[in-house]
Order: sequence, then C-alpha cells, then structure tokens
Amino acid sequence: MDNKFLKAVSAQVRKQMKTFDIDGCRPSRKIEGFLGDDEIRGFKAVCIYVHVALHDRIEEISTILSTIDAFVFRQAHYNHLRYLMFFGADTASLVAPGPSNVHQAIAQKKWEGSLGLQLKPEYADAQAFIPCLHNGLPYTRFPDRHDLALFFCKGKDVVTTEEQQKRFGSIRRQSLWFFFGEDGTIEMEAGWNGVAAGAPHAR
Repeated sequence: MDNKFLKAVSAQVRKQMKTFDIDGCRPSRKIEGFLGDDEIRGFKAVCIYVHVALHDRIEEISTILSTIDAFVFRQAHYNHLRYLMFFGADTASLVAPGPSNVHQAIAQKKWEGSLGLQLKPEYADAQAFIPCLHNGLPYTRFPDRHDLALFFCKGKDVVTTEEQQKRFGSIRRQSLWFFFGEDGTIEMEAGWNGVAAGAPHAR
C-alpha cells in the first residue's frame, strides 16, 4: 500500500484525537502525548465497522488498522478498547466477536486473522446495510465523543434504517470512512454523511 496514503490516514487520525481525563496516571507514565497529570489526547475506544463483502481486501484493511493502531499508541500510550464489528451478513444486527484491549498495538497479521474469520467469498455480493451502530450487547458500542469510528465499505451505497440514520449524523465529526473500489482503489473520507435510509435488498 502506498506510504503516502498511510501518512494521510495518520494525519486524519491525529485531527480526530480527543482530550480527556484518565484515572490513576502515575508520574512514571508522563510521556509525550500527555497534556497533564490526568489528561491524555487520544481515544477511549476505536469502533471499527467492516463490510463483510471485502474478503479480497483483508490485507489492505489490516494494513490501515495496524497503521492507525501504532500511530495512536505512539501518540497517546493509552490502552484503548477496539470494537471490531461486521455488517452485511445479518440485516438484523451487527456481528461482533468481542472487544480487544491490549497493552500494545495489534500487528497486521493479527488483524488479518480476525478479519479472515468473518470476511468470506460467499458474502461478496452482500449489501452495505448497517442495521445499527450498537446492538446493545457488550461486544458492540455506540461511539461516544471520545471515540473514533472507522468504516470500511465496498462502495458508497451504504444503507441503514430511517431510525438509525440520525445516529450517523451525530458521529459524523468523529468518523473516518474507507471505500474500496472494484478497480483496486481506496478512497478515504472524514466525516462522510452519505448514509441513506432504506431497507436491505434481497440477495
């Protein structure tokens, strides 16, 4: 993947970073990225939504995720949660294997393993229908004001329910979208607001 594109991704993530208080900050952890004894600039959680139709783009998605992960840890050194969620396979809910909270950035190969469990060729024609941003279950999360929301989509024909559409507007300022074209291109757009209200089409 082009290094220039990855640098642009990191620059967008930097713009999205939030300042918030943390508990139990020890003096020995006062390193670059901290604004004070109890403040940090980073994210409390990264909410990742991946279209199941992207089985042939696992390596690229993993490269982007590992780049973001490493960048956030270099800047903030905060053990944020990652919520990895998949849409398109189930029109009623998100598929979420579980949150991840480790003390270091996740390597690209580990991202590839996690993505490979859900992104399969049989979903190649799955519509980009996102039924919700949070199932109400522990393994999903509605992005709050200290979080970053990442969306990986096969195209821009993203659909949600009319009820959920306003939710996307509410997180627009903290979202970063990636669109994967059939010609191999990747387009990144911060704060995209093109999610349409509608019903999923039958496959």
